[in-house]
Amino acid sequence: MQINTFSKSKLHNSEYFQFFTEEKDLIDLATPAALGIAPQYPAFVTKYYLLDDNLKLIFKSPVTAERVEADHVRDNTFAGTHGAVQNAKHHFNPEIVKAAGRVAIVFDTYGNIAHKSYNEETADIFNLLRELRTHHAPDIELLGLLPWLEKLEADNLYFESLTKERIDEMAKVSEDTVKAIRLDLNAIHDDIVARVNARLLLMPDDICENFARKLNACIKLYADTLAQRSGRRHEQNDLGI
Repeated sequence: MQINTFSKSKLHNSEYFQFFTEEKDLIDLATPAALGIAPQYPAFVTKYYLLDDNLKLIFKSPVTAERVEADHVRDNTFAGTHGAVQNAKHHFNPEIVKAAGRVAIVFDTYGNIAHKSYNEETADIFNLLRELRTHHAPDIELLGLLPWLEKLEADNLYFESLTKERIDEMAKVSEDTVKAIRLDLNAIHDDIVARVNARLLLMPDDICENFARKLNACIKLYADTLAQRSGRRHEQNDLGI
């Protein structure tokens, strides 16, 4: 009995990682020492977890729970700021009513910012704040809106910082990085397979044979997946798709 080979490079990243997860589980069950691959196993595990970390960053949604909460906070602040302007339109002081009317026109120009996309909301809040401070500073002071605007700006800056942090995090990982890790893992896998196959030829035992049998079953599943994918591709080519 020998461990079979197949085109691991054609597996999608998720399939590739799942295959090596199953291989790792089989190695752990048999133990590296019993398979005669104890020296090779640390490098295998290191690359396996490195691949896991990088794939998690690629697949991780940019909409993190922290960003959702930060967006909720700035939405509330925006609603409070807008509400303060609306309330001022009913003030007993006619000058405050006039100021509130002028500021309300600016808010109406931007619409309900809280219902816009993350990027649009961030940009619109910065533009709103700039317009209010540049063209309506006396009105803002009269309405007592400075604390609200400062809080809205702080909330918006914090949300923007989380966005940049996520972008920086994702920028650390590229398909080229994953590809390099996969090449290293392929080489280690091939070395492990070669050593176990040599052991099966020279001094076979139940542990190695059982490992090879289970790994071959696993390999067949993924080889069949590749074959089906290739078959569908050929069928589409034949149909001119």
